[in-house]
Amino acid sequence: MQLRPEIQLQSMIKAMKDTIIPVLAPDNKPAREQAQLIVETMRLMQKQLPIMYDFDRDELSRLVALAESLQAEADDEEGLNGVVRSAKHALAGASTTPKVLEQEIKRLRKLIGECVTRTYQSADPAKKGSSRVSVKK
Repeated sequence: MQLRPEIQLQSMIKAMKDTIIPVLAPDNKPAREQAQLIVETMRLMQKQLPIMYDFDRDELSRLVALAESLQAEADDEEGLNGVVRSAKHALAGASTTPKVLEQEIKRLRKLIGECVTRTYQSADPAKKGSSRVSVKK
């Protein structure tokens, strides 16, 4: 079994084009259209796969910048600080896996959302609408 997704996708595309699509009834337009849609989606995935890691690193670095700018206003800074430290460690690591990047992105998204919600719901009117967050790359 091949573990490389690029090769798996190529095999699935070939199977769809050479084996599955040819046996679909010519008058079954919905099935033929869906099969073609599957092939094109897999081709798109093939093109996007090589840049996914870079995309995840970029997203995580932007989330870290946003979280750092929110830290001054966060009621629960320690939780956010810990995740920011972990995310920075993941970004700095030369051997950081795509899975670790994805996990850090999910953790930061969640905590940033919670931080924004808490700040907005805060009874302190000075905090509401006072955030002027700028995310720099």
